[in-house]
Amino acid sequence: IALNRALSKDEEGRFKDANIFLSTSLVGKSAIVLIVNKDAMDTTINMDNLQNIISGDTTNSYYNSIVFENEKSSAAAYCKDSLTQGKALGKNCYAVKNVNELLNLIITNKKSIGFIDYSWISDSDDSLAKSIKSKCKIIAVAAKGNKTAYYPDQSNIQTDDYPLTRRVYLMRRGQDFSLAAGFITFVAGPKGQVMLLKTGFAPWRQPERMISIDMKPIN
Repeated sequence: IALNRALSKDEEGRFKDANIFLSTSLVGKSAIVLIVNKDAMDTTINMDNLQNIISGDTTNSYYNSIVFENEKSSAAAYCKDSLTQGKALGKNCYAVKNVNELLNLIITNKKSIGFIDYSWISDSDDSLAKSIKSKCKIIAVAAKGNKTAYYPDQSNIQTDDYPLTRRVYLMRRGQDFSLAAGFITFVAGPKGQVMLLKTGFAPWRQPERMISIDMKPIN
């Protein structure tokens, strides 16, 4: 299983009750990205304001609604688990059927914020990622008590400066010498981490890059 969060104690307990013992490996970092209309006035938002909008309070905000790509998306789950601590979302939060439908809605609505996973924009060679970046605007987010807002990119996700950063876990059951174990070892190893880096993610173990500088004059 690949997922963007650790299991809760209740979930771990259910597996143990079923006599299933899991092994979890942290392999990288991802994030939630906020996209808005190209002509939207606000290009930054702080976490306090964002949480108010999610709860339904749009009194002091330019934006008035939150849209998810589908009701069971990881972005919607992240809002419930991490941003509202299990409380109900506001009536101004709703889901469409897929990311293309969300994109079309954002293109026609200046006051909606689209919640999508970072994976939709991370790969600069992907046609859908190019379409999202060309048709929408990605806004920067400031953490609570921080006046500086950061955009979701590899550097800001790696340093956790971008506040909507989250972890990527690979979880398996079975023996240590199984095919699943070998796959996770590869992803967590040097080659797998470079592959994550090249697709735009922040690998958990940053590959070393050795640079030798010769300070002697060319002449």
